[in-house]
Amino acid sequence: ATADNHTARGSSAASISHPELEPRGVRRGGYVIMPQILYWLRYTDNVFATENNTESSFVSEIIPQVTANSDWNNHALNFKFDAQISRNHEFSSEDYEDWNLAIDGVVDISRDTTFASGIGFGREHIERSAPDDANGTEPTAYDQGQLFARYTHGANRLVTQINLNLVRKEYDDVDAIRLGVPVRLDNSDQDRTESSLRWRGGYRYLENEQVFISLEAFDRDYDEPRNFSDQDQSSTGFEFLAGASFAYHGILLGEIAVGYRSQDYEEPLQDIETPLVEATLLWNLTDLTSLDIVVDHQVQESVDQVFSGYTSSSATVRLDHELRRNLLLNLSLRYARDEFVGIDPARRDDDVYSLAAGATYRINRNIYLGARYAYLERKSDTNTTFGDSSRFDFAANLISFRLRAQF
Repeated sequence: ATADNHTARGSSAASISHPELEPRGVRRGGYVIMPQILYWLRYTDNVFATENNTESSFVSEIIPQVTANSDWNNHALNFKFDAQISRNHEFSSEDYEDWNLAIDGVVDISRDTTFASGIGFGREHIERSAPDDANGTEPTAYDQGQLFARYTHGANRLVTQINLNLVRKEYDDVDAIRLGVPVRLDNSDQDRTESSLRWRGGYRYLENEQVFISLEAFDRDYDEPRNFSDQDQSSTGFEFLAGASFAYHGILLGEIAVGYRSQDYEEPLQDIETPLVEATLLWNLTDLTSLDIVVDHQVQESVDQVFSGYTSSSATVRLDHELRRNLLLNLSLRYARDEFVGIDPARRDDDVYSLAAGATYRINRNIYLGARYAYLERKSDTNTTFGDSSRFDFAANLISFRLRAQF
């Protein structure tokens, strides 16, 4: 097999470009329109992500997507729409229709200065395997809106960037069974607005290498107190990171940053204060094989009644290999440790393991085939209300086949 010298560009084997296998899109009035549709047929042996009384089923998913990106000399205005329509062959309660619409643009103020902004709307759902799944009779759906603005200025070796992000989430109510009794879960206490303002300054000592620091202030504003505990989940805080990016002849590329995060809650919810780690490494072992490593330690929101949030420490290793120009293989491993912080004596610690292997066969520039196997397991140690660890423990095997048509 042969490949373009992607190591000279610093990209992974998964992104090796072969022009004869790349979709051309449709050019209309200064835009390149890229439509595609993806069909998944998936088998899972644990539909509801439970430890006992597991159920298996096939699932069909259709994922249409269209992007329209401007092809102008200056400035940009881009559009994107995608949807995910899922049908479970055995359990119609697990059917869902997700969608997202996004518009973003860039104004080139000068050669060294740009301003970017965008807005998006969509409907999503919480996966059965998610740490905060409500274990309802159907997945919890929610509406989401997002707005961002970004100012970037780079003069000589100095780079400055300011980011503003606003996210609005509104959750649907859902039916559930609690202690054998049917109940209606009022999820209005999960509705919230998340906002953040981040500044990042860097010194570029080589073309693709820099040292940087970033400061971020954020706010999580929940509409209502929690229904069960009557606690206000809203919080404010700040985050600091310092790090460096590096590149070595397109063979080794990466970025590492360390810092600190403080998130303050109303009593009796506990504040979260923790170090932060963000590290990525791309190692191109050969022109056809690459290894990606991602390690991080972050803070996540939790909608559990007795927890403020949780810290998530994870490590992911992914190996990509181009066996032939039109045949890509991949293998990935991931481990995560989620430690929940809440009201004493509430306790919950999760260990999450996953393994996946897949292949993509590119018949031509318009048709791709794929197959994937994945194993996912979570082991939880908790003393929270409404059950023991078995509420959160599960293991699942998933086998998927996909067909993608693109133009």
